[in-house]
Amino acid sequence: MNRVKFLMIASVLSISLGGFAQSLNEAGELFNAGAQHAKAKKYAEAIQSFESCVTMCEAVGIEADELKGNASKQLPNMYYKKAIAFYKKKDYKTAIDGLNETVKVANKYNDAKLATKSEKIIPKLYNALGNGALKEKNLEEAVANFDKALELKANYPDPYFGKGLVAKEKNDKAMVKEYMNKAIELDSKSKKQKIVAKAKKVTQKYLINSGAKAIQGQKYTAAIALINESFEYGDQNADAYYYLAVANNGKKAYDEAITQANRAMEIATEGAKSKINFEIGKAYQGKEDMPNACAAYKLVVDGPMVKDAKAAMAALKCN
Repeated sequence: MNRVKFLMIASVLSISLGGFAQSLNEAGELFNAGAQHAKAKKYAEAIQSFESCVTMCEAVGIEADELKGNASKQLPNMYYKKAIAFYKKKDYKTAIDGLNETVKVANKYNDAKLATKSEKIIPKLYNALGNGALKEKNLEEAVANFDKALELKANYPDPYFGKGLVAKEKNDKAMVKEYMNKAIELDSKSKKQKIVAKAKKVTQKYLINSGAKAIQGQKYTAAIALINESFEYGDQNADAYYYLAVANNGKKAYDEAITQANRAMEIATEGAKSKINFEIGKAYQGKEDMPNACAAYKLVVDGPMVKDAKAAMAALKCN
């Protein structure tokens, strides 16, 4: 009887040990499958294999701890690579979800370095979503994404630049300057300074164009104020001085018009000089200095002002 009991116990133990060995082997096979999927850049499949490996190792117990640890180490990186693959495809929303999941998995398996790395990328993706929405003229969606980027990274200059572009689309001068100034301030502290020059150029051009529109409405004083504001962002734009000349001619401030036109002439391209000479001629004509007016009008040789210059010369009987 005792011998029968012994044989029964031995049989059960043998079956148990056999099942244990089989489970451990299956866990190993899952690990190898995960490694192969990772090598083929099939990250979703790799994640499934490594997670199944971890689950099976937990069922096996302490004997599978080493394999479980190795599989666990692979998981954060697989989630990260899966998310980055979507980033490269410019599927930013899916990439954001993937990186948030990466942070959770990395924290679960004590990979603080990868968690931090993932967190740093997420604001860039929200900024990219903002730029995409702005390009499609979805301004509120753009602002929401820029704000989310700033919520995650307060000293990030790029979303402020994006919000400045949104304000420009809305023709909100005060907010254009506020956001662009903030972008310039933050980016000035960085080594690369990718935003500073771009933000200054955009803001300067916006103010100059706003001044030009004011001139079209014969709001010469407002135009001069806008263009003078543009000098906060640079003083080497010939158009700024040209429009100051136009506005001052409109106000019959002829001496100031000549001064500004001459400043424009110093930095203008050859193709822009004819329109500047037309304003000089117009200013001298306003001063009743006909010889200088004629001399300036004669230099208008191309562009849309040629016809008007010829008409002025005919009226003044220029030789």
